[in-house]
Amino acid sequence: MLILYYMFTQKKLTSLFNNATRIPFNDDSKMVFMSDAHRGEGGVADEFARNQNIFLHALDHYSENGFTFFEIGDGEELWENRHMIRIKETYHEIYDMFESMKDKRRFFRIFGNHDKSNRKLGIPEALVLQHSSNSNQHIFLTHGHQGDLINDQLWWLGRFLVRYIWKPLQLTGFADPTRPARNFKKKNKISFRLSKWANKNRLLSIFGHTHRPTMNGPEKSFYVNCGSGIHPEAITGVEIENCQISLITWKIRPCNKGILHVTRSVLVSHQLQDYFN
Repeated sequence: MLILYYMFTQKKLTSLFNNATRIPFNDDSKMVFMSDAHRGEGGVADEFARNQNIFLHALDHYSENGFTFFEIGDGEELWENRHMIRIKETYHEIYDMFESMKDKRRFFRIFGNHDKSNRKLGIPEALVLQHSSNSNQHIFLTHGHQGDLINDQLWWLGRFLVRYIWKPLQLTGFADPTRPARNFKKKNKISFRLSKWANKNRLLSIFGHTHRPTMNGPEKSFYVNCGSGIHPEAITGVEIENCQISLITWKIRPCNKGILHVTRSVLVSHQLQDYFN
């Protein structure tokens, strides 16, 4: 069974890559990739609420500095919540900024498992970035739930469990076991399936889903994971600027006078060209 699902995952990722819309980039492109914000309606179960100011500050930085923002799935928590309009009302400043960047063709998104219903709006499951002067240089973007049975083929079952069983339990302190972010073994299995495909194809691939920020460098793996927007008091992402690809984190830290402010840190960085050699 596991071998069959592994083979299915590999085949599906290949199909997504072959059929995805191509978006051009070049050596001057500035891009940022984030996933798994899981924006909710602002209630007790909304894990994004504690990081909304960090996210808004980071988004403002990227908007002001000419970055193109890619949201790699699970932007909204539509398993626990039914109404997209309420989420947009709760985080209207963020969605206003998304719209402003979208008007300049500097905002793109794909759907994940928790916001899969957005596919009805024409949001794709995958995108491919292709270098404008070298058609052999690609960056593959998809959420990563394709390596996770209950969150892909059985996503409707996962949504039912979260919406009607785990959300009420979450309010009393129970953790949702369907999420890979809370299951270490599950994260490892999913990362293994995704990284095997990326390494076999020698294709720089940026995923989300596991909530585990990962960038081991092209000499070890073509698999990159941008983490999530619901780490405790921090958000993580991947940036491409000046032909460098970096894993970054934004968090609230005090200065020497005790004033809290949002800071950006680079966790690891590599030459982008090394992924294409």
